[in-house]
Amino acid sequence: MLICDLCRKREGVRFVDDYWTCANCAEDYLLKIELEASETRYVLHLIGLVDGGYHAYADSYVVSYDPDAHRADGTYDGGHLIVTKDKSKARMFVSWSEAFNLWRSSPSCLCHARRQDGMSRRPLTDFSAQIVSVNLCPK
Repeated sequence: MLICDLCRKREGVRFVDDYWTCANCAEDYLLKIELEASETRYVLHLIGLVDGGYHAYADSYVVSYDPDAHRADGTYDGGHLIVTKDKSKARMFVSWSEAFNLWRSSPSCLCHARRQDGMSRRPLTDFSAQIVSVNLCPK
């Protein structure tokens, strides 16, 4: 049985540009192909804490972030974040919305997905952030 390469569903799968995709994912896939052909990428720049306090990651670029990472003892401190001061070493996103979604991401585990006030826990939103465009082919 055929499986969609994007969402792993088994219904309505067809072959599009060397990938098996369902009808629901076909439009998203074609948009992704168009974005990947673009010469512009985006990086997520953490400016500083929203409350103005000091943080070692202020004025840094995100290399990777895993909001689901827990400490070895099972406690949670906001996930695993790796940053760099060098923009060229930062993670490149194919779209502005992909970078925005990472900044607003929250853990998928039920134990830490919500704050005490019931709102979604989004650790990176403790930082003021800027999504910066980067041209891959300088003119």
